Amino acid sequence: MKSTKLSSQSKQLTRIFVLLAALILWAGNLLAVVPTVDSIKYVESDQANIIVYLSVDVVYTHSDPLPDANWVVYHDGNAYPAVATDNQGGLDPANIVRLKLPDAISFSEAHTGSGITVEFLGGVGLVTNGADDLAAFGPTPAINNLLMKCEIFDPSKFDYSLSLTEVCAPVEIEYTVAYYVKNNYFNSQNYNKYLITIRTFWGDGTSDETYGSEVSPGKFELTFNHLYPADPSVCYWQSYMLPGIGGVGYCSGGGLRKNFTYENHSTDDEGDGVFVFDIDTIRVCLGQDFSEIFTDDTYFNCNPQTEPDFSNDGERYIRFTYPSIRAGVEVTNIYFSHSRLQYIQSLQEHKLQ
Repeated sequence: MKSTKLSSQSKQLTRIFVLLAALILWAGNLLAVVPTVDSIKYVESDQANIIVYLSVDVVYTHSDPLPDANWVVYHDGNAYPAVATDNQGGLDPANIVRLKLPDAISFSEAHTGSGITVEFLGGVGLVTNGADDLAAFGPTPAINNLLMKCEIFDPSKFDYSLSLTEVCAPVEIEYTVAYYVKNNYFNSQNYNKYLITIRTFWGDGTSDETYGSEVSPGKFELTFNHLYPADPSVCYWQSYMLPGIGGVGYCSGGGLRKNFTYENHSTDDEGDGVFVFDIDTIRVCLGQDFSEIFTDDTYFNCNPQTEPDFSNDGERYIRFTYPSIRAGVEVTNIYFSHSRLQYIQSLQEHKLQ
């Protein structure tokens, strides 16, 4: 009796093991999902790259630099020539196929007609998960859905030109500036040029800002004008500019914020108002040549003693006229042939050159 019971139990265990094996095989078949297309995108900085995202990990043999006739990419129904399959990158997920166009997708191609579509003609073992192959599919839209954010700007590109109408205050600043949007961002379906702004903060409590100054796809150019006042207490003005995106904010990182300093000296008569020379007494005989160095102690605004970095120390010209019929400040105690001579200083008539 004991032997019979053991034999019966062994048969039951065998049946259970067979059933479990069948269940495992069945579950494995369920898990071996057939590759299908989840999405197709062209969002990388190199707009010649298109990525096909699949439902499962796959392997395929790349053709680059030769074209792969099994893949066709269209713009508005017209096929691109020589589309190649490229290797998956080292940081790529395993569920993608990389396609490479001969040229980058342009702004016009991304935003006109029916856009970019991709077709796969299919074939045994071309794109496979080891059990099943990717089936052929007809023209399917490829999208670029990058969002508008500060990474949209290219910090490696920046144009700037400056002109000053005067050297001394009041000085008018005029400059033209251009910021650039990266190609993959202006190809996005979310791109909106009217949300992009450039703003300058002048440093005197005022600012100027303009939205939508696009002059060509992705290039935003603007000319700013500003008049700084003649303020003898100010030796320089500091301004800065930066781009921004409506609904996102201003973008200053990566060198996008540009800082500028303008020396802005007032005319010489806006110092302390006192014209001062240190004069020595010089005694010479008639017909005797002589020379003398006069020390100018006039205090100009932005004096080097108080403002060493942005000092008002430009070259100046002073004219002495003997005699003169005009009234003016005299250099006293100068006589020649027993006639008193007058000195007219013209410093107050001259601006810093």
